Amino acid sequence: MVFFKRLLVASALSVSLSACASMKAEDQSLSSAAYTSSIDKSARADLSDLASNYQQSAEDPTAAINYAKGLTQSGRHEQAAAVLQQAVLKSDGNKAAMAAYGKSLIAIGRYEEAANVLAESHTADNPDWQVLSAQGVVADKIGEHEKARHFYQQALLITPGDPGVLTNLGLSYAMTKQYGQAEASLRQAAGSSSADARVFQNLAVVLSLQGKHQEAKKVLADHVPADQIEASMGYLKEMSGRSETMVADAVPAPTSAPKAKKRN
Repeated sequence: MVFFKRLLVASALSVSLSACASMKAEDQSLSSAAYTSSIDKSARADLSDLASNYQQSAEDPTAAINYAKGLTQSGRHEQAAAVLQQAVLKSDGNKAAMAAYGKSLIAIGRYEEAANVLAESHTADNPDWQVLSAQGVVADKIGEHEKARHFYQQALLITPGDPGVLTNLGLSYAMTKQYGQAEASLRQAAGSSSADARVFQNLAVVLSLQGKHQEAKKVLADHVPADQIEASMGYLKEMSGRSETMVADAVPAPTSAPKAKKRN
């Protein structure tokens, strides 16, 4: 724990240096990062109320986590990470706060720090599937795709058929041009009743990368909200002229992704 606190202090000093080069989760494409955290309804409360509750309950990690979620939804990723960092320090390494902090570090592109924090946020005898998925995202971001897939498979043992984890797995395969396996994982994700628009957007990209352009357009037309269709079509068109190695920048995850519904 002493080492971990030193790590947190060191990372605090690096914020000003890393901010300019950081990447927000919403700006990532196929954003495996889009599924690294669960945004519950409480995070949609008025941000000022969350801030007030946080200020009145500075020692409560739950208040910090909820405030950080609100900040994240407002695009204030650096501030969310700072709030969660303090929550970890004040709570002497609360696991939930550590998991949230690790995920927040992914959102600002500090992947090596995220890997260290996430590894400390759960244990082998009591693994957290959401943390495992987040660890997979980090591994994919730094190019360790086999390791990433191991994390996703371990997560799926705990939560079989989860569309977010399956999407992350599919995108991992897409990053190494294993499009058949990528499509299979994404189709499985798309078959879930809880699949949202991001799943179908990512499936459409993988189909397009294989030259299945008409099928990709149909997936978007059938499953993606109307106000997102035009932007998604634009990305598909752009993808047709880009290298497959750019797959990790293909489809932006919507800021708010409602459950997709097939339209008649």
